Amino acid sequence: MKPLHQQIKDIEKNAGNELNYLLEVGADYFPTAELLEMCGMIKARIRLFDKLHKIVILLGASSPAWLLIGFLCAIVGLNGLALYVTMLFPISFFLCIAGAIWMKREFNSKGHLEHIARVLRWELIQRQKAKEQRWN
Repeated sequence: MKPLHQQIKDIEKNAGNELNYLLEVGADYFPTAELLEMCGMIKARIRLFDKLHKIVILLGASSPAWLLIGFLCAIVGLNGLALYVTMLFPISFFLCIAGAIWMKREFNSKGHLEHIARVLRWELIQRQKAKEQRWN
């Protein structure tokens, strides 16, 4: 177990990120309205992750195509165009790697986001069941 001062530092560090804080302390400490808000937030983050992931994959997959297009331009005799098109290879490759690193830092992973969504759904379902039991 961490010392109290370290736990306080961790809480302060993660206070800006409610979703990670939710995993640390548990969903039962949050009011239902806030959980519903987090549910919408996590759905939006998953959609954003999916869109950005497609872009990063497209950038990585297009990298070798730039070399091929540049080679074909050189064969046809368009040496100036071949130079510019070939220069797109390292640019798209770098953007792919940089995008993947940024996404890892920003989102951790899609599995992490989906885990948070499952925790939220489970807690909301449990609260709904408890509410229905009280009414019966």
